[in-house]
Amino acid sequence: MAAAAYTNHVAKTRDVALKWDVEFVASQKILCYCDVWLGEKDEGDNRSQHNATQFEVCKSQTFVPDMMDYGTPAAKVDCNLTSVASYPGTLGFITQEYSGFTDFVQESIPCTLDRTPVPKVIAPDPTVVAAAPMQTAYVKWQGYCRSHSGETTVQDKAIENHEPRSASANGGWCDCGSQASAASCWEFTASMASRLAIEYSDGECYPMQALPDAPTDCPSGCLAQEGTGTVLDYAGDRNVAATCLIKAPSMEAPTTETQTAEAPEAPTIQAVTTKGSDLYTFGENGIVDGCPLGYAGISNITACKHAAHNLGYTMRTSSSHHSTAYPGCYFYEPSKRAYFNTHPNPDGTWHKESTGQICVLEAPTPGAPTTEAPPTLDAPTTESDVLHHLTPQRPGSEAPTTEAPTTEPPLYILGNKGMKDGCPLGYAGIFVEPVCEEAAEELGLNIRSGTSNHATGYPGCYFYKPAERAYFNAHPDPDGTWHSANAGQICVLEIS
Repeated sequence: MAAAAYTNHVAKTRDVALKWDVEFVASQKILCYCDVWLGEKDEGDNRSQHNATQFEVCKSQTFVPDMMDYGTPAAKVDCNLTSVASYPGTLGFITQEYSGFTDFVQESIPCTLDRTPVPKVIAPDPTVVAAAPMQTAYVKWQGYCRSHSGETTVQDKAIENHEPRSASANGGWCDCGSQASAASCWEFTASMASRLAIEYSDGECYPMQALPDAPTDCPSGCLAQEGTGTVLDYAGDRNVAATCLIKAPSMEAPTTETQTAEAPEAPTIQAVTTKGSDLYTFGENGIVDGCPLGYAGISNITACKHAAHNLGYTMRTSSSHHSTAYPGCYFYEPSKRAYFNTHPNPDGTWHKESTGQICVLEAPTPGAPTTEAPPTLDAPTTESDVLHHLTPQRPGSEAPTTEAPTTEPPLYILGNKGMKDGCPLGYAGIFVEPVCEEAAEELGLNIRSGTSNHATGYPGCYFYKPAERAYFNAHPDPDGTWHSANAGQICVLEIS
């Protein structure tokens, strides 16, 4: 606790110290210029006499502020256990607590313990381990987490040769303090969307992301720290003093060629009845988390604009920050207006009778149990039908065909690299995750499971060409500077 308090103190004081340094330099400069006319007096009229030499000195003079002394963290203090030396289970406790009625004291019955030693299994290769229920599976490595390209590189040879950790970059990370095990560290940091790996050493928990910036989604109680570089994948360096858990890759092989064979029949999913459209709908009025089953709130302002247009609402041009409104994208029914709220924890009390969230259809979970859809003419009956319904179709097409006409432009393309809005004329960005998955498959890219929240990525669905991978970014306003020579938006053909 003392170390954490000291770190927090230094972080806060450093920002204030920068202001103090500027004020110090400015005040010293002012004092120097004061000496231009206050240094000497004219003997004739006893008035201040200017000093041109001093003026030139002040112009070239530089001032260096004193270094800030942040002190040192308080030393660990040994607890005095004398007062609790006699605790339940010791003879002294009986004498201390029950000396007045020892006739009523009975001997404690010891617990039966299974003392069979657990065999130690040492696996030479990393294995995929199923994490706690409802948590993403992870790959377990021995050692500290280090950048790993998946190919034989200088960095990977450094891992094999047990070279110092400085030989490899690491992304931004969070200091989450003590955890009982690497598995509990993984479970504790499950809410961190940008987490790519966790490092567990000396009983301490450190989740890591890909980008070098300090994470913006560290779990509560954790301290965000900047990394040393961008990391595509992590691996352990085989040091016995630490454990590295990384997010397990998708169990499906990436698609590298357009498949001509007929795809197997997809499992059916139950259609959702809503009062809006199939892709977007209105949540329940006056409820903070009011989206119906199968739908989720919208946390991207661009996607909010698409949803508002789809539902016939007018979108307010700028975002708001209201503590009494609703999370992300929400509506106000009397005025047919939609808004985007950036407040991290609104309470949903504003106009409860006529206001609520705007929701988007969630991506179907792969491998979900097959359920029959109700007999309806318009509702989608299979996962393929749902994706077809979500995806903007080519002009004039009635249904997907096995061979697209050669005269029509492709449905999905890669946008211009390094541009935040890089889709060419006639194409638009993709801001719905199921459509992003279908686009990645058609373009031969391996979609990374789960969404990210990268300030330097690209809006919505984007690609990284060297790794042939696609990602879905939920950040509301990324700047598009990450790997500008090799990454950009994935685009979909606009409907005429």
